[in-house]
Amino acid sequence: MMFFVPVVNRGKLDIVNIKTQIDIFTALNEKVATIETNVESLNSLERKELLAKWTPNVPPGKYLAVATVIYDNEIAKAEKQFNIGDQVIALSSGVA
Repeated sequence: MMFFVPVVNRGKLDIVNIKTQIDIFTALNEKVATIETNVESLNSLERKELLAKWTPNVPPGKYLAVATVIYDNEIAKAEKQFNIGDQVIALSSGVA
């Protein structure tokens, strides 16, 4: 599973180091993993995507990813829910 974290430098100065730490939680708020993206630089008005790979070893269900973007001694946070595993829907036609 790949996590893509889009980042944009809207400032006038270049960012020397930017990376993201992603904490993954279950629906019961239990942390199951922490992963990090690559470290990049980001020029003024530039956009990039930071990437992190995770091999889930967890049961199917809903999870929450909390991304902490760390850049030049500053921090920004974002979070997003996602699902692991296939969702199966059983349909009944009513025909015998």
